[in-house]
Order: sequence, then C-alpha cells, then structure tokens
Amino acid sequence: MNICLCFVSQKKEKKPRNLKKVWLEKHISPTTYTEKHIYNLFVFCHHMKLNKNQIKILRLLSEKGYGSVSSLAKVLKLSPSRTDVLLKDLQDLGLVEMKRSGKAVEVHTSINKHAKAFRRLVTLNPHLRYETILTNQRINILISLLRSPMTKGDISLELDVSERTIERALSSLMENGIIISEGRALKINPQHYDLMEFIREFISYVNVKIAGSETIIIWEYLDEFIVETKGPLKRPGFLLTGFQALEDFGVPLIVGDSRQYLYSPHKIILRVEDVCLHIMMINPRSIRAITYIVMATLKNKEIWNWGYMESESKTYNVEKMIRRLKKFIKTKGKEKPEDFPSWKEIKEKAKEYGIHG
Repeated sequence: MNICLCFVSQKKEKKPRNLKKVWLEKHISPTTYTEKHIYNLFVFCHHMKLNKNQIKILRLLSEKGYGSVSSLAKVLKLSPSRTDVLLKDLQDLGLVEMKRSGKAVEVHTSINKHAKAFRRLVTLNPHLRYETILTNQRINILISLLRSPMTKGDISLELDVSERTIERALSSLMENGIIISEGRALKINPQHYDLMEFIREFISYVNVKIAGSETIIIWEYLDEFIVETKGPLKRPGFLLTGFQALEDFGVPLIVGDSRQYLYSPHKIILRVEDVCLHIMMINPRSIRAITYIVMATLKNKEIWNWGYMESESKTYNVEKMIRRLKKFIKTKGKEKPEDFPSWKEIKEKAKEYGIHG
C-alpha cells in the first residue's frame, strides 16, 4: 500500500503559491497550525488509495467469483510475489479474503459491504473503466464531491493539488458522465448511485480501521467521525470534543471518564462552535447540554460566529436547534423553547463562570 504523509512547511510562502497554506489560512488563523495537526488532514486519503492492478484484481474476482494468486498473476502479467503484495493490501482494506488450499492460495471477494458494493458496480456497469475512475486523484475528488458540489478551485485547495492536475483527473470522470456541472460548480451525477454507495461503504470501513478497537464510533458523516472512549485517546489526528473540551474555552465542568474525539481530514483544530455543535448532536434535548452551550456562547462572544454555526449545523442535522438557540440567546430567554432552561437559570450559572451582561 502506498503511504505518503505530507506536511506543511512553516517557511515563507513561495511562488507558485503553497495551495495547502492557502487552504489552511482560509479555515483557521495561520498562526495556529503545526505539523502534527496537519497529519489527520491527509492520512485518510492514503487509506483510500487503490491502484489500477488492484482494481483489475477486484474486477476479475467479481466476474469469476474466485481465483488463485498464480492465476491472477498470469492474467495481470505480474510476478506471483508482486501479486501477493497487492492482494494483501486489498485484504487489509477488507475487499478480498485469502485462504490456503494445499499449496495454492485461493482468493475471493470479501463479504464486507463495500466489497459487495464493488461487485454490484462492475456487474451493473461493465463498460466503465474503474481502473482509471477510482485511482489516483479521482477517488479523492469523488469523496470531496460527495460532501457538496464544489468548483475546480475549491477541490484544488482541499486536496492541495494544482488546478491543472484536477482538470486532467476530471476529464475522464466527466467523459463517462460521472461528474456533471451545476453552474460553476461540479457534482456527482445522481444516476451513478451505485458508485456513490461503494465509496460511502468504503469510507465507513476505513473509518472503523482508523478509529481502532478501543473506541466506539457514535457519529459519522463520510470521512469525518466522532468516537467515544473510556479515557484519554493519545493518537494523532483525534481532536478532543464534547463537554471535556469546553474547558479550553473557559467553561470547565466536572464530567465522567467518557470522552469524545473528532477525527476529520478537514479540521486541524476545533473552534468553540464545533465543540458546541458536537455536544448538541450527542446530547439532543438535554437541558444540561443547552445550559453549557449557552455558557460557551456568552464566554466567547467576541469570537463567536453564528454564520459558521448555522452553516456547520447542516452536517449534524441540528439546524432547527441552532435557530432556536440563537433566538433564545438574542432575546435573553424571552423566546424559550420547552426543552431549554429558564433565563434565570442561565444568569445564575453565568455568575459561577464570571460572565456578566
């Protein structure tokens, strides 16, 4: 499997522009990022990499049902040792299973959801060359577009690849009708539902691998997920969130041993709004959660951004709750939903945290 970790230099920007630095500055203050925080921006896509020979193997196995290392090596015109390496990588990705039968090693597609989705893909669309569609930058482009329609420039910034490279990768995707235009933006053609299903299931499998056996995934959306643990999680790429993280924003509180962590290739640090969104999503209809979210809002009112909060709320399906929260705070409790604390309770709790006004 090809692993290539990329890091951002702290040196002065050179021409041509450092696309990764531009992307980072667009999302956070340029003084807040460090190399260790950039790790999780790129590690995800390395798990998702497939090469042409691996996809050829998957196609052959999908068509025939099974094969052997030697027979696959012969068809691919590769050495048995090289074929064995490709198969072991595919096994690690949960796409194939290998079983020794005498001196031979039999191979067949696995029973995992993403492996079954790939079989459906090649069965329903045998004419499409997935050997090019799902390799190199193309699969990363498809993952980006699964989140929302994007322009070429936005894709270029997110993947830290030049627009010329993006255009080359897009050409075959657009020729095959997989990506279509929507104004200036691009999106995945909804007719290719089976392709989107495969990518989603593949992402979900990779998420479980990244999360590890010591955690439980309690929420996921494509390549982002939140895990819960019984103690601290000291692994790169995982950002503390939930009630435990409020202490970083001036709202410390006593909590149990359980902790929540976000893993995202798109976030290097968490803003106070991110943490509050996670608390709201994890603890729906909780008066305690609303109380401490309001504390965080008031404590950090100088940096609080309702526009960002409302935009990000769509990812967590809490748009309605955010609108209600905003009205509650703006009217100082005059517009109070039934499952919210009274403004009197808010004022009493605010005194404990030294919040005035």
